[in-house]
Amino acid sequence: ELRDAGLLVRLGLGGFGEVSVDLGRLGLSSHVLRPPPRRKEDATPPPPPPLELVTVHDFWNAELKQLTFHPGDGWLLAGGAHEERKGPQFVALARAAPGAVPVYDWWSNKLKKLSLHPEPAWEGETRRGLQFYAHAAPAKGTVPVRAFWHDKLKQFTVHSGGAWVREETERATLFHAYPVPVARARLARLPWGDARDAA
Repeated sequence: ELRDAGLLVRLGLGGFGEVSVDLGRLGLSSHVLRPPPRRKEDATPPPPPPLELVTVHDFWNAELKQLTFHPGDGWLLAGGAHEERKGPQFVALARAAPGAVPVYDWWSNKLKKLSLHPEPAWEGETRRGLQFYAHAAPAKGTVPVRAFWHDKLKQFTVHSGGAWVREETERATLFHAYPVPVARARLARLPWGDARDAA
């Protein structure tokens, strides 16, 4: 580029936007090193990655004669069959996140049944596998998930909302999770004060 009979040379150097060497009329040269201009997207930190969510269903486990609660497909049973998927109960976190606790399935030697909850173990239980993560305290958009004693099945069920037929509340809130999409749409139409327990 010619400027007032001078020659302007631009070179890119790693980490700097340009090097200008100006050979002017007097035969003098000057060197200017400039860092690249700050990009607008560098001015603010990037948003956190979106949470990975999993839908937790209840399944009928014919071997154990009970409902199990977990994400994913039905577990493989003896003879090659799988658990029968029933319905979505809530939406949980697939990975650890701030304020979240791991939720495990537990085997009760006393009841000979599985239960689902965060630590600590209930009386006579042995921890099995990690199933998902959930909020330990209420978080925006979450609903409480409780354990209910099911009189007919002789087991604890785990879900949001009120007790099902033949259930009674036995434990306090275990954790907080997101409602399933159908319940979310219903919650969006309710005043927030009523929404927490409506799912």
